[in-house]
Amino acid sequence: MSAAEAVKAIKKKEIKARELVENAITRLEYTNDRLKSLITITGENALQQADAVDKKVSADEALPPLGGIPLVIKDDLALEGIPNTVGTKALENNYSPFSAEVVQRSIDSGGAVMGKANMDEFGMGATTKTSSYFWSRNPLDLDRTAGEGAAAAVSANQAMLAIASDTGGGLREAASYCGIMGLCPTPGVISRYGLTSFSSSLSEVGLLARKAEDFLLMLDIASGYDPRDFATSALSATSLKDDLIENNIITAGYPTEIWQQVEAPFKDNIENNIELFKNCNMEFQEVSLPYFKAGLLAYYILVISESFSNLSRFDGIRYGYHYEGANLEEWYQKTRKHTFGEEARRRSFLGAYLLNEDNYKKYYEKALQVWTLVKDDFSRVFEKCDLLILPVTRLPAPLLEETKSFTENYQIDEFCAPVSLAGLPSLCLPVSKSNDLPVSVQLVGKPFSEKSLIKLSMRLESEANVSFMPVI
Repeated sequence: MSAAEAVKAIKKKEIKARELVENAITRLEYTNDRLKSLITITGENALQQADAVDKKVSADEALPPLGGIPLVIKDDLALEGIPNTVGTKALENNYSPFSAEVVQRSIDSGGAVMGKANMDEFGMGATTKTSSYFWSRNPLDLDRTAGEGAAAAVSANQAMLAIASDTGGGLREAASYCGIMGLCPTPGVISRYGLTSFSSSLSEVGLLARKAEDFLLMLDIASGYDPRDFATSALSATSLKDDLIENNIITAGYPTEIWQQVEAPFKDNIENNIELFKNCNMEFQEVSLPYFKAGLLAYYILVISESFSNLSRFDGIRYGYHYEGANLEEWYQKTRKHTFGEEARRRSFLGAYLLNEDNYKKYYEKALQVWTLVKDDFSRVFEKCDLLILPVTRLPAPLLEETKSFTENYQIDEFCAPVSLAGLPSLCLPVSKSNDLPVSVQLVGKPFSEKSLIKLSMRLESEANVSFMPVI
């Protein structure tokens, strides 16, 4: 059952919101010890939210749009009265005094928040292996990473929806690993107020779901201007483009030089399913994105530089753990040494190096120039295409015990980070299987074309008819 179908069933009094939440709590109790998807569980709060919905239904009052649907939020989005750890020991006991805008809108719309999902420390990674708490396991293969706890929770039926951040692809990659759908909207569609981000320029809020139609349900609630985040768009959900699906033929750009980088089982699987796309009135057109590969390098220079700046606030003086020293410098050194993980410290050091007087022009300014070139690449392609079909990852979910260098881990974002640089909406969806693991594609659209991507995904979802069963 999709979240949209569940809301209709609650409205017709076929099921109760409390039943949905109790079922999710049972799944959590049975699976979370092994999956480690959630850092904090808020089951009692979710039951209260569900009971409030059921009370409205019993009184024949208007049903809130989310109707008691169980959802989880990534642990970098604030939830009032609940620890906002951002995956780091530095903020283990940091209780938020307010809720993020998108979280509050979801609660006001009847959403039942089951808890806060595990994540890489400060969102720096796509495996949860930099989390200060534990690694999240993939519900489809417990030896593999889930990418993010939120994706694991939705895939394992611990929740029906999730709200999560995405900077360079973490949300989309996790969705691909876990066989669900991930939507990273145009920057500004969903408010970032209440999001703790390591990159002010590129971090944004996205959505995870098992069914494409659930994104339509969430966008109506989550999108729209927020005066506390001046980067949000004045467009409401009703203003988002949805005309693509009405076209007789949809022209999909297919960059062969990018798909050639994907490992054979994945690439062959997509090419062997070409009829799937044709059945949805899509025709492929060869396109080229010359600066796509350079986009990953520019992305990491930019976000590492911003990490250096944004991590400076976590000094243990106003909030979070601290270790006292003889002077302020010693205070900083001790606090960060004992509360920051290896990746957070690495990005602090590298960011300081990239932004010093000798290197600023050599690296940071060059990265800004490449950023512009990447955006220009996509703009040229969209002059002749309706959308782009890109890989999400070159391989299935990595094995948890697999050891890689930090540069190899950065390479995971190679197909998603350039899309983030271009500021384009992207929807990841599974279209096939390879050795029982998901094979997903990334649909990239023009700015504010989220609804078109969702409606096309609903068609592809129906044609592909692929689903995945958790092993527990």
